[in-house]
Amino acid sequence: MTATVWRQSDVPPEHLARGYGRKRPSAPGPVVGDGLREEPQLGDGAYAAMGGLYSTVRDLARYAAFQLAAWPPRDDPEEGPLRRNSRREMQRGWRHGGLTVRRAPSGDLNARAWSYGYGLGSAEWCEANLVVAHGGGLPGFGSYIAMFPEHGFAFVGAANLTYSAPDIYEAAQRALAKLPARGVRPAPELSRAHDAVGKLLARWDAQVAEGGFDRTTFFYEPPEELRAHFDELSRKLGACRRQGSIEAENALRGTSHLACEKGKLDVFVTLTPEANALIQHLELTPDLPASHALARTADRIASLVARWDDTTASEVLAGSSIARTRESFAKEAGNGPCKVSAQINGDGESHGLFQLACARTPLDLEVTLEEQGKADASLRVHRGPNEKCPRWW
Repeated sequence: MTATVWRQSDVPPEHLARGYGRKRPSAPGPVVGDGLREEPQLGDGAYAAMGGLYSTVRDLARYAAFQLAAWPPRDDPEEGPLRRNSRREMQRGWRHGGLTVRRAPSGDLNARAWSYGYGLGSAEWCEANLVVAHGGGLPGFGSYIAMFPEHGFAFVGAANLTYSAPDIYEAAQRALAKLPARGVRPAPELSRAHDAVGKLLARWDAQVAEGGFDRTTFFYEPPEELRAHFDELSRKLGACRRQGSIEAENALRGTSHLACEKGKLDVFVTLTPEANALIQHLELTPDLPASHALARTADRIASLVARWDDTTASEVLAGSSIARTRESFAKEAGNGPCKVSAQINGDGESHGLFQLACARTPLDLEVTLEEQGKADASLRVHRGPNEKCPRWW
């Protein structure tokens, strides 16, 4: 940051920005028009540590780049005066600050949760992952910095009007739509864990299972139950093979997609955070074509979104869920007529998640058939693969 200094006397006069503010007519300072008066430059002293620097937008951008270079976590040689993990620690929230909700142009409610890190604010948006930002100002000036570490870009801005700074919300939305999040490199242990799950699906091996799973996993699903689960999926799906690379959330957590003879399977794995990482959590989400009964039930439930019918509801819904389902569907009635357009996933027999094509907003419908053939249903606004903040009713 070659142009950043503490003292005004170190700034070349031709490069010094003049600050302005709106004051009452009797306030001191030369009037420059439109109700603005030039603010005197503040000297060094008590405020210097929190806002007394003289800098440039270029230097602010360099500072943002230094912070962004801490991502993603990696084992590369360290560069700069502060380690990458310390910079990431600065950017993480340590004290909760609040939760705000606003309505997006689409009409959906979006939330932002924010907290304070070390000299930087840390937030999560429904529209974005981690957002690290801070704004500030003094009489005559305002500035703002907003970094999106998981996407690798930042906004910096400065203004010479008291406590003013650019609003980057709309610009950030456009940038996020064009710049996907940085890819996360899975650890070799995560790849081996997914390979082990694939082997167990093809043929159960007690030794592979014993060596691949953390012991706490078996507290929730003992080996014999886990084997029965794998055998049932293998019978339903047939032979499977991995498609594409692992979609990693971090080095020790991610999803692989398997193409099978009779359907598809998503495998989600979380490993223990240790040198000899083991499978701590496993989710197997099959996608098998819905049976006639399940598909027919989903179609009939979808017809209730725009226009509720007590007779149809009593025929397809479990009695304990009718009132709750009617209330939740009423909230989405404005979407107009809906029909099932695709199945997102399901076990083919008793459970399925379906996408609904509606006149206004796409919806997702989850249907679970109970023993009596009646269904439990849940509805939410459709969420794309990269969207956050699903809304379930």
